[in-house]
Amino acid sequence: MNMSGETKTGAPVIEPEAVSNASFRRTIVAVPSDTQCGSVYGLMPAGEWSLAEGGSYIPNELQDLIWKQWVECWGVVRALRDEVPNTRLIVAHNGDAVEGFHHGTTEIISLSVGEHERIHLASMDSALEIAGYDGDAGDLLYYVAGTTAHVGAGAESEDTIARQLGAVPSKPPGNDRDGRYVWEKLRLRVNGALFDIAHQGPVTGSRAWLTGNILRLTLRSIYYDCLENGLEIPRCWVRSHRHRWIPPELFRGANGEIEGFMTPCFQAMTGYVHQRFSYELLSHIGMLIFVVEEDGRVSWQCPRVKVVQDDVVNV
Repeated sequence: MNMSGETKTGAPVIEPEAVSNASFRRTIVAVPSDTQCGSVYGLMPAGEWSLAEGGSYIPNELQDLIWKQWVECWGVVRALRDEVPNTRLIVAHNGDAVEGFHHGTTEIISLSVGEHERIHLASMDSALEIAGYDGDAGDLLYYVAGTTAHVGAGAESEDTIARQLGAVPSKPPGNDRDGRYVWEKLRLRVNGALFDIAHQGPVTGSRAWLTGNILRLTLRSIYYDCLENGLEIPRCWVRSHRHRWIPPELFRGANGEIEGFMTPCFQAMTGYVHQRFSYELLSHIGMLIFVVEEDGRVSWQCPRVKVVQDDVVNV
């Protein structure tokens, strides 16, 4: 093999990239992301929270709203499951599970990242219970790596969380290692439909009429790149990180179609966001949910709310 990754005959060497699954069952794929637990603007269970180092924390009004939407989203998942018996659930948390301590921020509940992880674990326990998650019945949980500033080098916080929740490992434990439970990118084939899920994606336009342009062009590029290299074209291409719900874009060609999604989040705008993206007016709180039928047909919905954080001062 030469350095270009091709054989001497010029044929591309294609490594297996998708997690295959031969069980064709109606499947819900739920993609929560950017829960940012530990942030005073992030996901926080309702009621008084006892801190490990002493004292307690009471969620603020924004966190109460975010928690209400969290519960509602998982209620939607449960309702979709109940429509058809034996529906399977796949949960893919798409990065930034916790806020972490970064850039000298003061907008966190505790300096202890372990506390942030505990908050996330409690939040996910509630979510999986509402959704009726049952690993013994074939339900699956995945964690996709977020940004280093939030989840640590090597996504160590998410790896710790994924281990404790019994998520599917990306590198199963062997005799000489502990394994790795967080995925850098998750390529998941569900009933024949290929999902490509990772945390960071294209930027969004700062003007309303430019919002989806880069996403649309990115999909077109991926489509032709797959054709050029003999790769399977993803049916659903999912990214997060931007904390904004962007209307999905679809690129369709003679060889298939690819639909791109940018998910909302479970964190209201922080001081950093106000500084860096001062043109943003709303926080987009919610979750992307897919339904994949046995024959591979894909539909989706995104229960979400838009929150105005900035009060108007009457003078």
